Amino acid sequence: GLFELRSAINIVPSEAAIFSGSFLDNVDPHRELSKEQYLHILDTSGLIEASNKKSVAKFNKKEKRLLALARALARESKVIIIEGSCEEFGKEVERSLVEKLRIEFPDSTIIYLVEKEDDIIAGFNEMIYQ
Repeated sequence: GLFELRSAINIVPSEAAIFSGSFLDNVDPHRELSKEQYLHILDTSGLIEASNKKSVAKFNKKEKRLLALARALARESKVIIIEGSCEEFGKEVERSLVEKLRIEFPDSTIIYLVEKEDDIIAGFNEMIYQ
């Protein structure tokens, strides 16, 4: 039912929310990942240095968005919706992150939403919303 639907879909918002607690609490709250999986997620999401911060409350906008990406990696979602581009990343970093998702989730559907045509990353299928 609803639980299965929610577990199959993950949204990487442009303004990512974080939960109180540690980095691990935010990425793997049920402690289902092995240490190897966790380290792989840190490496893939680009959050190795940020994970050493004592509190995720001190994360900047870019780190919060990467944390949302790490959650998507941890959940192995079948549908990933990436909402808008992140100015803090720049086009090349954003393209690299989306490409990493494509590699990590070859059997998943990745929907990349953008607000304007300037945000489109060449080679990707995007939806423009207003």
